[in-house]
Amino acid sequence: MYVTIDGLNVRSTPGLKGQVLDRLALYDEVFFLNERTDSLYEFSIGKVKVKEAYVKIRTRKGRTGWVYGAGVHYYKMKREGAE
Repeated sequence: MYVTIDGLNVRSTPGLKGQVLDRLALYDEVFFLNERTDSLYEFSIGKVKVKEAYVKIRTRKGRTGWVYGAGVHYYKMKREGAE
């Protein structure tokens, strides 16, 4: 998977209260670890509202954590509305 939002936070737990472990750059490659939250979380990204789960990933540096699902995609792309 690839990061679609520059500066995407990798967190220790799903949600905004999880400790930030790393920040990813646009188009960084990450590996989906086949886990996602059951709950969906709604956020505004620029002028666009999105509702996604958090997904568990591993970075190319080997760090494991959670990112917002709208911040990653299987294709290299920039998320609409993201600065």
